[in-house]
Amino acid sequence: MSPPIVFLQQGAPAALTHLNCALLQARWWNPGREIVVIGDAECRAALVVPGVEFVAIEDFSSSAADLRKVYVHLSANSPEFELFCLERWFVLRDFLRQRQLESVWHFDSDVMVFEDLSSEDARIAGVDFTFTQISGHNAYFRINALEQFCSFILKCYLAEPQTQWLQASEAARLAAGNPDTISDMFFIGEFKKLDGLRSLDFSVPASGQSAFDTNIRFSNGYEMDGDLKQITFTDQQPYALDIETQQLQRFATLHFQYFAKQQMPRFLRPPGPLPDWSLGALTQLLARMQTMPPPRGEDVRSQEQKTSRKGSTTPSLQPIIKNLRSILDSRWLRVGGALKFTRAARKLEDSLDMLRKMKPGSSEQK
Repeated sequence: MSPPIVFLQQGAPAALTHLNCALLQARWWNPGREIVVIGDAECRAALVVPGVEFVAIEDFSSSAADLRKVYVHLSANSPEFELFCLERWFVLRDFLRQRQLESVWHFDSDVMVFEDLSSEDARIAGVDFTFTQISGHNAYFRINALEQFCSFILKCYLAEPQTQWLQASEAARLAAGNPDTISDMFFIGEFKKLDGLRSLDFSVPASGQSAFDTNIRFSNGYEMDGDLKQITFTDQQPYALDIETQQLQRFATLHFQYFAKQQMPRFLRPPGPLPDWSLGALTQLLARMQTMPPPRGEDVRSQEQKTSRKGSTTPSLQPIIKNLRSILDSRWLRVGGALKFTRAARKLEDSLDMLRKMKPGSSEQK
């Protein structure tokens, strides 16, 4: 059985627009694969994408209890944010245990998938886990590696004297001018060094392979367009220009970290004609965008990310409207319109018109 795709999300109702965008994209490109959201009640109430299983995170509330007992906060981010970033791996581990699954694809709720993950089977065949640089925002884990990773985290906090190694690591990083402190990314970076583990960095593809995006807000060696990577689409898949080789690199995912989340509707791309179930989901998604409050920011992973906000807090609605209208104008909808199956399409048109009126400076707002 193909490993499922799992997203974890907790709280923050305004964040659920980007989760639904991520779910739409993953479902479009992986129509036959199980997709699961592990979240709380707020998350469940906000989901609009059909064919996605919801699992209550409360069912695994005891899975991270051992971590909470020993956790020591060594981060500039809030304790709640950093602790949840660590707890999710324990939740994911226990989910695999409960379902008796051998492996899983894990994506953060701000990651969009532009590939049928079956195409990655050969690349991950002999791998225990994957990461992206030192991050798990798009990752593949076998259960044995996830078990070891959770045990590794606990052992680090249980070092004698307690956290001495972690505190020393934090001090050394700060002294070296590295603002990143102790987080799950730190643990992934250390865990991949252990002997006996077969790991793979998805951000460094071999020739002909897709790259998994580290962060669309940073170059990582690719051409930029303002505050985002310069992305072009061919056959609905994203490409970026590798500055060193001057070759276009195909991306399997794009990671919309921090304020870039607001741009996710602009990048929605179904692989072919729009499936009929998508209309209702898009209509509800647009309705949420119309009432979405201004973003208040979020915890981030480094001082570099905190200070790189220029031009990213107020995205233009025009590219979003243009992209959603192009999706609406797909071949499937043109055929459906000829057959007068247009109720959902009209609702989506109405939502687009309302979204257009929300543009700053529109006559309706003056």
